Amino acid sequence: MTDVEKAIAMAYTGVCFLQGDKLKVFYDYAKTLMGRAVYTHELPSIAEELKEKSRPDFMRLCEEETKPITHARWEKVGEIGSAYRCTNCRSIISMYGSAQTPDAVGWYHCNHCGAKMDGAP
Repeated sequence: MTDVEKAIAMAYTGVCFLQGDKLKVFYDYAKTLMGRAVYTHELPSIAEELKEKSRPDFMRLCEEETKPITHARWEKVGEIGSAYRCTNCRSIISMYGSAQTPDAVGWYHCNHCGAKMDGAP
């Protein structure tokens, strides 16, 4: 599940799927739905409105669950550094100087396109 999909599910269900810096994805989505900035203290009072406005996106996600899985892999970008590219959507991630690979730290799906990182080209 991508971070945007998690934000959609959060808006519809009220269950928290994102934390830390990734909560920004939820607040950006909520801002789009509400047409204005949304603040933590007001979430209880706008929960029903968020649910109704996110319903079409949530239903689309439910329908997509029956679609075939997209397979891809992380490919190293360049000789030096710690950047990797999704072979499906071409988005780039950085391991921030780590000697580890995305698979070693548990990045089994692309956060951008949702492709399953199982080594397929």
